[in-house]
Amino acid sequence: MRFSFLRILYFSLLLAVAAASVRIYTEWWTQYDRAHPKVAIAESRTYQEEVPFSGILIWKDYLLKTSWEGRVSYPAGAMARVAKGTVVAVVASRAGKMAVRAPEQGYFVAGYDGAEEKWSYSQFWSGEGTLPSSPSFVRIGEGAHVARGDPVGKMIPQPQELRCIAFVDLSPLLVKALDEGVVRVRVRDAEWPLKTKVRVFQKLHERRGKIYLSLPFFPIDIVQSRLVSYRIMAGGYSGVSVPESSVVMRNGRMGVFVVEGTISKFVEVKGMPLPEHLFLATEGLTPGKVVILDADTAREGTVRLW
Repeated sequence: MRFSFLRILYFSLLLAVAAASVRIYTEWWTQYDRAHPKVAIAESRTYQEEVPFSGILIWKDYLLKTSWEGRVSYPAGAMARVAKGTVVAVVASRAGKMAVRAPEQGYFVAGYDGAEEKWSYSQFWSGEGTLPSSPSFVRIGEGAHVARGDPVGKMIPQPQELRCIAFVDLSPLLVKALDEGVVRVRVRDAEWPLKTKVRVFQKLHERRGKIYLSLPFFPIDIVQSRLVSYRIMAGGYSGVSVPESSVVMRNGRMGVFVVEGTISKFVEVKGMPLPEHLFLATEGLTPGKVVILDADTAREGTVRLW
């Protein structure tokens, strides 16, 4: 009985010593970690705000119809820029071949979507709901049979402005740019953003607006769809970037722990989060400053980086 008691006492003491050792080691490691923190260097950075949007395109167009029945061919191509009087379609009828000519300069497209002469600014500007989806484009193939009065394609007079109506999510930078009447629009990632005129800007709510733009381009291949997705370059901020983990809220103030020599101190900053877990400090930090990487466990006081 006595032997069992001594064994229990021995193992209890052993566990108590082990627990105390773990606690002492943990406290030591915590203090060591705080005194030897991992750090990051603040780097100069300019952030360009880009706002994606989807909208509808607006242009003037009308159908070209045939007065004959037969099979249609397209000597100028199924999609071409043509001059006034150019033969854009030929209908092979029983009476012979009949030419359809372009009534004016512009784009000829061998197809239609049913929205010709109906798709207008006045139809879609009013209201705060969703914009319509683009009607399906119907291509008229080479050799297709057409009846009298059928369309053989459509004309889009040129030159003319390509316009766009869209809803956008607003930010202070974007509101400022829209109020000034000019924004830059990026069509594709690899392309330079193009200066675009703001015809009308309507602020619907604090974070939502409606815009009517004149786009600075009108490529012929765009006319097969009246729906488009672009990005507006709203403006930019300059500052320094640090890892997002180095920023913390303390007593209602946002800041970082800056290390100067062997001393760390809390410095208040202003800025915004960036992609890739970064933070852009627009005030409070300068390039080259050393900040503690894990601000949640950081403290003001003596530190040793090496």
